[in-house]
Amino acid sequence: MRLKAGLHARRGGRATHAALFYTGEREYLDGVSGFLAPAIESGAPVVIAAPKLGLERLRDGLNGASKRVELLDMAELGVNPARIIPAIGEVVDAHPDELVYFVGELDWSAREQEEIAEAAYHEALINRAFRGKRVEILCPYDLNASGAEIVAEAERTHPLLCHRHGRSASAAYAHRALPTHCEAPLHAPPREARSLRFELDDLIRVRTLVSEEAARAGLPLGQCGDVVLAVDELATNSIRHGGGSGTICVWRSDGRVTCEVSDAGRIQDPLVGRVRPQPGARAGRGLWIVNQLCDLVQIRSGPRGTTVRIHARRTESRGRASRTPNGQSPR
Repeated sequence: MRLKAGLHARRGGRATHAALFYTGEREYLDGVSGFLAPAIESGAPVVIAAPKLGLERLRDGLNGASKRVELLDMAELGVNPARIIPAIGEVVDAHPDELVYFVGELDWSAREQEEIAEAAYHEALINRAFRGKRVEILCPYDLNASGAEIVAEAERTHPLLCHRHGRSASAAYAHRALPTHCEAPLHAPPREARSLRFELDDLIRVRTLVSEEAARAGLPLGQCGDVVLAVDELATNSIRHGGGSGTICVWRSDGRVTCEVSDAGRIQDPLVGRVRPQPGARAGRGLWIVNQLCDLVQIRSGPRGTTVRIHARRTESRGRASRTPNGQSPR
């Protein structure tokens, strides 16, 4: 299986976004190396984000073929799918006159249902984020590890499908429509959740509540601080843009702390928090920081208001992503 790439981006100046369905190592290597062949030949910039096993396979397959290939561990980058679009965007922005190639493979084997839904949402947003950009994106899907639901979502969110028989348009592609399940209300917090209605004078109480629950969940000190900072950003957004007040709910389960902040505001742009804000910019800065600090972020926004739910799992070994725009302190 050798895939031809570059057809749309070179002729029309628009991005391509393809799903690669494969079974076995040979199909994987053939599919990815075929996609990257024009980049290797021309010396175009390449970014590959994949689980460690995939990176090892591709590193051996590339065999030093290009010095412009950057390899990223998707276990780090993709733990929160909202971090992937800005990673692609940084490379595209750094090479405005070149065609950029990006391979991004998520590990679906251990993801929970809410994580799968957010990953599908991310795939749909790619079609909005890179319209008119010179970038080719390939998303490999291991059919042995991806269930029927995941494959069906890939067909709806990718304009192009690649498989052992070649490359074709996806008949199920929903264009730039977002998955309907990402607009459905989140399940209600559990009965044991602690909640607090807050205004500006209550921010210290909000931070104390979150700090206590994160510590009880067993999160290490630094990660507790991350969660407190993330909630502080959300609560501050509620006061500034959500009518001056909001409600926070916090609960724990199996080494995880979940925090939900609701207010009367509305988020219009689904890409807010997925585009790195310019230095000094106020809009989008809070959600950007939240996405860098948390393992999963779920946003529901409509005429009745906005709910942002963040999750942080206890982990001692995983490194933290870049936390704020330009590496600066958030405050």
